[in-house]
Amino acid sequence: MSGGDARLHADLCAAPQFLPPADALFPRPRHVVWGYENRTAAIRIPGGAPAARRLEHRVAGADANPYLVLAAVLGGMLAGIEDAADPPPAVDDNAYETDAPTLIGDWGAAIEAFAHSPATARLFAPELVRNLLLCKRQEHARFEAEMSDFEFDSYRDRV
Repeated sequence: MSGGDARLHADLCAAPQFLPPADALFPRPRHVVWGYENRTAAIRIPGGAPAARRLEHRVAGADANPYLVLAAVLGGMLAGIEDAADPPPAVDDNAYETDAPTLIGDWGAAIEAFAHSPATARLFAPELVRNLLLCKRQEHARFEAEMSDFEFDSYRDRV
Protein backbone atom coordinates (compact mmCIF):
# COMPACT_ATOMS: atom_id res chain seq x y z
CA MET A 1 0.00 0.00 0.00
CA SER A 2 1.43 3.38 -0.99
CA GLY A 3 1.43 6.73 0.75
CA GLY A 4 -1.56 7.73 -1.36
CA ASP A 5 -3.47 4.69 -0.18
CA ALA A 6 -2.50 5.49 3.42
CA ARG A 7 -3.95 8.99 3.21
CA LEU A 8 -7.11 7.65 1.60
CA HIS A 9 -7.31 5.24 4.52
CA ALA A 10 -7.01 8.10 7.02
CA ASP A 11 -9.46 10.35 5.17
CA LEU A 12 -12.19 7.69 5.20
CA CYS A 13 -12.98 8.86 8.72
CA ALA A 14 -13.43 12.45 7.54
CA ALA A 15 -15.61 12.01 4.47
CA PRO A 16 -18.16 9.34 5.35
CA GLN A 17 -21.12 11.37 4.17
CA PHE A 18 -20.00 11.02 0.56
CA LEU A 19 -20.07 7.30 0.90
CA PRO A 20 -23.61 6.36 1.76
CA PRO A 21 -25.52 9.65 1.44
CA ALA A 22 -28.25 8.41 3.78
CA ASP A 23 -28.36 5.87 6.58
CA ALA A 24 -27.01 2.62 5.20
CA LEU A 25 -29.63 0.30 3.83
CA PHE A 26 -27.16 -2.47 3.13
CA PRO A 27 -24.22 -3.66 5.20
CA ARG A 28 -20.94 -2.05 4.19
CA PRO A 29 -17.50 -2.25 5.74
CA ARG A 30 -17.37 0.11 8.73
CA HIS A 31 -13.85 -0.49 10.04
CA VAL A 32 -11.23 1.78 8.51
CA VAL A 33 -8.78 -0.92 7.47
CA TRP A 34 -7.29 -2.25 4.27
CA GLY A 35 -6.29 -5.71 3.18
CA TYR A 36 -5.36 -7.99 0.32
CA GLU A 37 -8.31 -10.14 -0.79
CA ASN A 38 -10.21 -9.09 2.33
CA ARG A 39 -13.86 -8.38 1.58
CA THR A 40 -14.49 -7.13 5.13
CA ALA A 41 -11.96 -4.30 4.74
CA ALA A 42 -13.01 -0.81 3.70
CA ILE A 43 -10.19 -0.79 1.14
CA ARG A 44 -9.45 -4.06 -0.63
CA ILE A 45 -6.64 -4.88 -3.01
CA PRO A 46 -7.78 -7.90 -5.03
CA GLY A 47 -5.32 -10.53 -6.17
CA GLY A 48 -4.42 -11.22 -9.74
CA ALA A 49 -1.74 -10.31 -12.19
CA PRO A 50 0.35 -7.32 -11.03
CA ALA A 51 -0.58 -5.39 -14.19
CA ALA A 52 -4.26 -5.78 -13.30
CA ARG A 53 -3.98 -4.70 -9.64
CA ARG A 54 -6.46 -2.15 -8.45
CA LEU A 55 -7.92 -0.70 -5.32
CA GLU A 56 -11.50 -1.43 -4.30
CA HIS A 57 -13.22 1.19 -2.20
CA ARG A 58 -15.84 -1.00 -0.53
CA VAL A 59 -17.70 1.59 1.52
CA ALA A 60 -19.46 3.68 -1.10
CA GLY A 61 -22.67 2.15 -2.35
CA ALA A 62 -24.70 2.52 -5.50
CA ASP A 63 -26.67 5.27 -3.76
CA ALA A 64 -23.62 7.56 -3.45
CA ASN A 65 -22.76 10.31 -5.92
CA PRO A 66 -19.96 8.72 -7.99
CA TYR A 67 -18.34 12.06 -8.83
CA LEU A 68 -18.06 13.08 -5.18
CA VAL A 69 -16.83 9.63 -4.16
CA LEU A 70 -14.17 9.64 -6.88
CA ALA A 71 -13.09 13.17 -5.94
CA ALA A 72 -12.77 12.13 -2.28
CA VAL A 73 -10.85 8.94 -3.13
CA LEU A 74 -8.42 10.61 -5.56
CA GLY A 75 -8.00 13.65 -3.32
CA GLY A 76 -7.21 11.46 -0.33
CA MET A 77 -4.68 9.49 -2.35
CA LEU A 78 -3.01 12.67 -3.64
CA ALA A 79 -2.79 14.04 -0.10
CA GLY A 80 -1.11 10.81 1.02
CA ILE A 81 1.43 10.99 -1.78
CA GLU A 82 2.19 14.63 -0.99
CA ASP A 83 2.47 13.88 2.76
CA ALA A 84 4.45 10.64 2.24
CA ALA A 85 2.04 8.97 4.67
CA ASP A 86 2.79 5.45 5.89
CA PRO A 87 -0.10 2.99 5.80
CA PRO A 88 -1.04 0.84 8.78
CA PRO A 89 -0.52 -2.91 8.44
CA ALA A 90 -2.90 -4.85 6.22
CA VAL A 91 -5.71 -6.75 7.94
CA ASP A 92 -5.91 -10.41 6.97
CA ASP A 93 -8.68 -11.48 9.35
CA ASN A 94 -12.27 -10.40 9.71
CA ALA A 95 -12.17 -6.58 9.88
CA TYR A 96 -15.43 -6.52 11.83
CA GLU A 97 -13.62 -8.19 14.73
CA THR A 98 -10.75 -5.68 14.95
CA ASP A 99 -10.44 -2.70 17.26
CA ALA A 100 -9.65 -0.44 14.30
CA PRO A 101 -11.39 2.93 14.03
CA THR A 102 -14.83 2.81 12.47
CA LEU A 103 -16.66 5.14 10.17
CA ILE A 104 -19.15 7.44 11.81
CA GLY A 105 -22.42 5.54 11.97
CA ASP A 106 -24.72 8.51 12.54
CA TRP A 107 -25.58 10.55 9.46
CA GLY A 108 -25.87 13.86 11.34
CA ALA A 109 -22.53 13.33 13.10
CA ALA A 110 -20.93 12.42 9.76
CA ILE A 111 -22.17 15.67 8.22
CA GLU A 112 -20.71 17.69 11.08
CA ALA A 113 -17.42 15.77 10.98
CA PHE A 114 -17.17 16.57 7.27
CA ALA A 115 -17.91 20.23 8.01
CA HIS A 116 -15.04 20.52 10.49
CA SER A 117 -12.48 18.17 8.93
CA PRO A 118 -9.12 19.58 7.81
CA ALA A 119 -9.28 17.05 4.94
CA THR A 120 -12.49 18.66 3.71
CA ALA A 121 -10.88 22.09 3.58
CA ARG A 122 -7.81 20.67 1.88
CA LEU A 123 -9.58 18.66 -0.80
CA PHE A 124 -12.71 20.59 -1.76
CA ALA A 125 -13.56 24.10 -2.88
CA PRO A 126 -15.32 26.18 -0.20
CA GLU A 127 -18.37 26.68 -2.45
CA LEU A 128 -18.79 22.93 -2.91
CA VAL A 129 -18.45 22.33 0.83
CA ARG A 130 -20.96 25.06 1.69
CA ASN A 131 -23.55 23.86 -0.83
CA LEU A 132 -23.09 20.21 0.05
CA LEU A 133 -23.47 20.97 3.76
CA LEU A 134 -26.63 22.98 3.14
CA CYS A 135 -28.08 20.14 1.07
CA LYS A 136 -27.09 17.33 3.44
CA ARG A 137 -28.27 19.19 6.55
CA GLN A 138 -31.62 19.80 4.88
CA GLU A 139 -31.90 16.14 3.81
CA HIS A 140 -30.97 15.00 7.31
CA ALA A 141 -33.52 17.30 8.98
CA ARG A 142 -36.25 16.00 6.70
CA PHE A 143 -35.22 12.41 7.31
CA GLU A 144 -35.24 12.94 11.08
CA ALA A 145 -38.70 14.55 10.94
CA GLU A 146 -40.30 11.45 9.40
CA MET A 147 -41.23 8.33 11.30
CA SER A 148 -40.85 5.08 9.43
CA ASP A 149 -43.62 2.49 9.34
CA PHE A 150 -41.33 0.21 11.32
CA GLU A 151 -40.89 2.80 14.08
CA PHE A 152 -44.60 3.53 14.18
CA ASP A 153 -45.58 -0.15 14.25
CA SER A 154 -42.94 -0.97 16.86
CA TYR A 155 -44.14 1.57 19.42
CA ARG A 156 -47.84 2.07 18.57
CA ASP A 157 -49.03 -0.52 21.07
CA ARG A 158 -46.68 0.65 23.84
CA VAL A 159 -47.58 4.30 23.98
